[in-house]
Amino acid sequence: MLDRRRVVPLGASQPLPLDVRVIAATRYDLAQLGNERRFRADLFIYLAVVRLRLPPLRERMDDLPLLIDAFLADLRARDGASVPTSLSPMAIATLAEQPWPGNVRELRNAVERLALRLPSEADAAQTDTPEPYTLALEQFLGEFERSYVVDALGRCGQNVSETARQIGVDRRYLQRLMRRHGIDVGREP
Repeated sequence: MLDRRRVVPLGASQPLPLDVRVIAATRYDLAQLGNERRFRADLFIYLAVVRLRLPPLRERMDDLPLLIDAFLADLRARDGASVPTSLSPMAIATLAEQPWPGNVRELRNAVERLALRLPSEADAAQTDTPEPYTLALEQFLGEFERSYVVDALGRCGQNVSETARQIGVDRRYLQRLMRRHGIDVGREP
């Protein structure tokens, strides 16, 4: 089928032309498996016309906010207004610290679990009861963290290494905080 680009439907006598593209994904090195005779080398040749490497989520954490927003939008379309439009800064920070061995599928499940436990903005606007202490604390700490980092960067001339030394944290941790809060030293905060 892949070689001749024709297929004979069950019960038919004449082949039909086939115009398809096969897209396959794996975490294994199929070329190596083919050399070890653990995967058909001829099939690998048909599949490997164009090869792309998509790094795992743990290597592209800058994508995290975009993925979270997309997952929340999908959930809102499916479950309606009961799904919040965003997660708390603390929830996003917690997600950013995970290794994500299950990649994007695992992240989607985690976002869904978090989103379905949190009240929506519409619910919060309709009730006179205060928001839960833990949610209020997370929001307050997230806002404090962002303003602290912006202020510290401003005092150190937007120099990330110097800011990290001045506030007593590892430079990589400061960079993670900056990503979490969308702070870019090249732009106004």
